[in-house]
Amino acid sequence: MLEIRKGVSIVDPWPALCVQELGLLVMADLHLGFEESLRKKGLFLPAGTSRRASDLAREATIASGARRVMLLGDIKHEFGFPNPSEWVEVKALLHWFVRRGIGVEVVRGNHDNYIIAILRKFGIPLYERTVTHGGNTFTHGHLQLDESEIGSVLFLGHEHPSVALEDERGFGHRFKCFLHGRCGGREVFVLPSAMELATGTVVNRLERKELLSPILRSCGVEDFKPYLLEPGKELRSFPSISFLRATQTKSPVGLGTGSES
Repeated sequence: MLEIRKGVSIVDPWPALCVQELGLLVMADLHLGFEESLRKKGLFLPAGTSRRASDLAREATIASGARRVMLLGDIKHEFGFPNPSEWVEVKALLHWFVRRGIGVEVVRGNHDNYIIAILRKFGIPLYERTVTHGGNTFTHGHLQLDESEIGSVLFLGHEHPSVALEDERGFGHRFKCFLHGRCGGREVFVLPSAMELATGTVVNRLERKELLSPILRSCGVEDFKPYLLEPGKELRSFPSISFLRATQTKSPVGLGTGSES
């Protein structure tokens, strides 16, 4: 594990954080069923692309040894009623956790309509806005929160943060990333999406007003430190977002070859 600060580590090289004092693994934005959703629109991905997010969740849980898991919303992809793949994939993952005696909690994301029907089958709680444990607040990130709802530390998803870099040949690459910084006097951790194809917001190229989360728009991410991730392969610590904006940092050898899009 890569310790970001005392008590909070990235489960290297997975899209998950471990909060040691709570014995809690945190993941966000699995978007299970993504593959079938695209197929309905006439776009076809290699079979099993969507299920890879479940594989990453399992692998991160095993690697961390955590006995509790917090999912920060957007477990499923469709905004409306779950498509057949979503039912199958979400139930299979939750059954995997429950069968191993791993406690699961879920904070609702903007894609999680109707998910309560699945969670009830497993006795898993669903929190509408936030849940706080020991001063640590967990939320999806799509809602503006009141001060009274947030503890001293905030964990969120929704943004799908990524960083765009160029290699020595001038080709662009985009990498998922974790973000760590302060917002409104609080320590904030932003998690990448566990869905491999969801590279999301390019935080070193977009303006503050273009960020997805109203929480992050309120403070910006200029001073946040990114940790670039190639899920299941490699993790690298990088300078602040403001530094990346001011300089053209080259894509490191060994960290991904995915083209910027």
